[in-house]
Amino acid sequence: MVVALQLFMFIRAILSWVMPDEDNTLIRFVNAITEPVIYPVRALLSRIEAIRNLPFDISFMITFLLLVILQYILPTNF
Repeated sequence: MVVALQLFMFIRAILSWVMPDEDNTLIRFVNAITEPVIYPVRALLSRIEAIRNLPFDISFMITFLLLVILQYILPTNF
């Protein structure tokens, strides 16, 4: 599950560079999968004024880092 989310987040990052059209069906699908994971981090970070004033959204990077940490914490039995 964590690896799948990481993969979709990687796809989202790549698509944002090559196909930034938000109306694209593939982009809407990938955003629908990843946004529920990114949004809570974005909401939490928006409470910190120093981060809120940044000219870019770091919630994506923080979420990806948390997924990497979660992947190493959770046991892999399959």
